[in-house]
Amino acid sequence: MKPKLILCLALVLSGVLTGCVTHREFSGSTANLKGDGEQTSAINTLKMRVAGSGTTTNGGSYIIFSLPQEHCQLVLFYPKMKPYPYYYLRADLGTNQIRSWQIEQSDPSPTNHVVTNIELPPNQTAVWFKRGKPFSCSELTSGIAGRLPADAERLYGQVEMMKDGGEFHITVDLSNDGGVKLSGIFDSEKEPWRPFWYPLVVIYMLFGGDVD
Repeated sequence: MKPKLILCLALVLSGVLTGCVTHREFSGSTANLKGDGEQTSAINTLKMRVAGSGTTTNGGSYIIFSLPQEHCQLVLFYPKMKPYPYYYLRADLGTNQIRSWQIEQSDPSPTNHVVTNIELPPNQTAVWFKRGKPFSCSELTSGIAGRLPADAERLYGQVEMMKDGGEFHITVDLSNDGGVKLSGIFDSEKEPWRPFWYPLVVIYMLFGGDVD
């Protein structure tokens, strides 16, 4: 078989089988996630997966983050947002007051940059934390108006979420009186997966010089 044909076939095969994988992690500092007082630095990275998501009976939504290495889960409750090209949510979760709003970038041009804040419904934003046994959907469908599971804790602080389809970047600075702290980013994004790059490189090195 001619080298040029081999290279063309390899390129076609690589193009067909090239895809994307979703990369998920939490990057940041933590404290007392396991209940033993352990702390991690700001450069720490933990594996993270989305353990579930859904809607609540009061019109909001929720998403569950699992940190398998720490044997714990967090659930973020948030209001339904308007369908802009991407969602940008900011929330201040205080012990006495909770405020959340959607930031709309209506004109991103450098010369006419317009940003507006849209207040979101109250009583739909919160973060619950739980060790060991995971959350069940029946515990979450009522949202924050429902009963907090006996072995779960509420976290307070700031949350900023940028969401575009299945990808998201959620920055948190959360803590509670029990010593639990998370300060960092829950990150979920797609990355290219190219399993045939190495064979392509080998083929090109072997036959590239002969291809006219």
